[in-house]
Amino acid sequence: MTMTSTPACNSSNSNGSERRFCYHCRTHHHATEMRRIVSRNIVRWRCIASIKAARQDAAMREAFGQQTTAANRADSQRRMELINRSRYQREA
Repeated sequence: MTMTSTPACNSSNSNGSERRFCYHCRTHHHATEMRRIVSRNIVRWRCIASIKAARQDAAMREAFGQQTTAANRADSQRRMELINRSRYQREA
């Protein structure tokens, strides 16, 4: 996979807090923390932390992956609890 990165776009909304979705860790980050990645003729955004983590040795990459997985699981669990709570309230 050929990756080239370019600096994040400097455009921002009125309060200066533009956020972008990182396809790697699946979370939103400030635009200044992101880089545009071209992969298989597709342009995506990836956070600087995940790019740096990919350059580490295998043990460090594994630790970063485990941390990201735990965060994604917690987010998924929180969303399911909210969905189940709203379903329960509608039935009651």
